[in-house]
Amino acid sequence: MESNPPTIWTGLQAAPPDPVFGLIHNFIADTNPKKVLLGVGIYKGEDGKPFVLNTVRKAEQMMLDAKQDKEYAFPDGYPAFR
Repeated sequence: MESNPPTIWTGLQAAPPDPVFGLIHNFIADTNPKKVLLGVGIYKGEDGKPFVLNTVRKAEQMMLDAKQDKEYAFPDGYPAFR
């Protein structure tokens, strides 16, 4: 069996688990029919289909009107808001 030569990834350790994803796994495992997912995701209506809040639609339109991009913020937020 051949061994692979070292790379820049050699010795890289996995990051700790994200607690938000733990919430999602707990939600999936819960059998309560009245459960509510409070993790990252989307809202769904009574019919189980995605529901977009009017405030989100307004914010999207404001971004389109201002010709802004949809880049992700830095992990600690945009510097102007810190």
